[in-house]
Formats: sequence, C-alpha cells, structure tokens
Amino acid sequence: MLKVISFKSIEKQISRLTLVEYTNSLTYHARFNSGYLYSDSYWIKNDDKCKIVTISCWKNSADWKNWYSSSIRKNIEISYNNNNIKQ
Repeated sequence: MLKVISFKSIEKQISRLTLVEYTNSLTYHARFNSGYLYSDSYWIKNDDKCKIVTISCWKNSADWKNWYSSSIRKNIEISYNNNNIKQ
C-alpha cells in the first residue's frame, strides 16, 4: 500500500469553499481509478492561508502515478488555475 500526502492552500481573501470544491472534485474522480483505496482530508489552522492536507491510499505507486498523470486530474487542476490554489 502507498500513502500520499498532499498539501493545498489558498489565500484567505478567496473563498474557502473553492478549496473544498477543488479537493472534493479530486477525491471524487480519484476513487474511480484503479488502485484507489481511500483518502482523508484535514484543515490546517493558519492565519494567512486556508490549507488542507489530504492523505490518500493506493494499492501501489503505479496506480498513484497513473492517477497523477491522468487527463481527468489535469483537467480539474486547469479548471481551478485562476483561483490561486497552491499545491
């Protein structure tokens, strides 16, 4: 099993909801990919930025790499590019 930790943040003046939608969209689509097991997301309290850490579990690194390089994931990332989300 492979666990992947990802950090996402957004400037506070931009809606927290945008960050939640982005994270939820990635999780929703990841679960249909081969090897995805589960994921959990957590808020990190910070005064300057809204931050989320997500821990996802995959059967192996090849499955994770397939998801990471997938066109679905890239399209989600592109659709949120104008929101200043940092990964």
